[in-house]
Amino acid sequence: ITEANQTPQMSFSNSPGSVTFKLTGRLARAYKLKEGENIIEYDLKKKKYIIVSNKTQDKDLLLRRLIRYFGSCEILYPKSMKEKMLTLVEEMEKIYAQ
Repeated sequence: ITEANQTPQMSFSNSPGSVTFKLTGRLARAYKLKEGENIIEYDLKKKKYIIVSNKTQDKDLLLRRLIRYFGSCEILYPKSMKEKMLTLVEEMEKIYAQ
């Protein structure tokens, strides 16, 4: 081999990597992991929260699912997903305030 060139790679999601989110309250106790998710951390004593990593779900579909849990869900990583969720919530507040 005398030469190697890197070629562009196609991503099947709109942003690579995993999304990490924290669930609290009753949702944390009742949450069933979806395909491609695993628990990173949880409160052993009081079961007040779990931190979940989702590596496979499309980011837009995941955001739609997590926004339903808004009062009990916080996106921890990546920052871009956290900001996107906050923007969506602000837009929804404006719509429903009218």
